[in-house]
Amino acid sequence: MSRSSGSKRPVSRQQTAIKVIVLSALWLVFSGKLDALHLGYGAFSVTLVVWITRNLMVSMPSSDANVFLSRIHWATAFVYPFWLLWRILVANIAVAKLVLSPRLAIDPVLIQLDTSMTGAMAQVVLGNSITLTPGTITLEAEHGRFVIHALQRESASELQPIGRRVSRLFGDSENEPQFLKLLNSDEGAEHA
Repeated sequence: MSRSSGSKRPVSRQQTAIKVIVLSALWLVFSGKLDALHLGYGAFSVTLVVWITRNLMVSMPSSDANVFLSRIHWATAFVYPFWLLWRILVANIAVAKLVLSPRLAIDPVLIQLDTSMTGAMAQVVLGNSITLTPGTITLEAEHGRFVIHALQRESASELQPIGRRVSRLFGDSENEPQFLKLLNSDEGAEHA
């Protein structure tokens, strides 16, 4: 079967080599052992993971990749994982307090977050960032509209900073998340 010029191409050897190097480095860091047995386990594991995931990694056509890569703010991309880890830690503590509290003040709510993000990668990063933050989970993401389940109403205000950061990450800072709407609230109030 021939591929059209707009279709996705398989991963190049360079991308596979980068994946092998990154996975090998992670293995060495997490293993911390340099004897032959552990290096053999590492080589086997890296080979197995690269082989199993060979069809999962598909590169974008070069014009799409150039547009995508040109929009990323690399300074923000470097800082974002650390910022997100901090948010996850803070949310973990809040959820632990909520669950361990004798009152169990859980007030679940569905929240709609509307953004102007149209790029698939930006939507995936935003949806995954929300889901990784304890107490919230992205239920639906389509055309910049996200439906999120949260354990508490107060979680709505904590979602907008994530949306703003992802907007800045992908070079779309002027089009930050527009509004949050509580979908299952009695008053149907909107929160800016």
